[in-house]
Amino acid sequence: MNWGFEAPRPSKIETIFNTRNGFPNEGQTFQILKYRSIESKLKENNGWISIEDESFDNVSSHLEKFQKDAASMNKGTQNLTVVFQENPVTYDNKDKYFYKVKEDNSYILAISNAKEQKLFVMQWIQ
Repeated sequence: MNWGFEAPRPSKIETIFNTRNGFPNEGQTFQILKYRSIESKLKENNGWISIEDESFDNVSSHLEKFQKDAASMNKGTQNLTVVFQENPVTYDNKDKYFYKVKEDNSYILAISNAKEQKLFVMQWIQ
């Protein structure tokens, strides 16, 4: 799905989980993209927003909603609560995030971590 943001090509992509299989390709994905250098390449004019004191809680609430909903939706097949504990999404003030919701309520949340040189990407496809 085209979300309309730009990110550089990662040196490694790790898919933590992907429940998008079969038709119509609905489900959730959580990937961690690793970089040699990422933060300078994420430009705010491409939809990336700097995480500041005012937006920190907003990012946290988007992340918690994705984690809670994904764990609830997939509780019969895999324990995603444990998966999220084993693969924590970490970020600080001055990191960046991208959040977009489509008309069908599909959404993406991408959070960068400059110190760890990672981009955490969570998608919910309706």
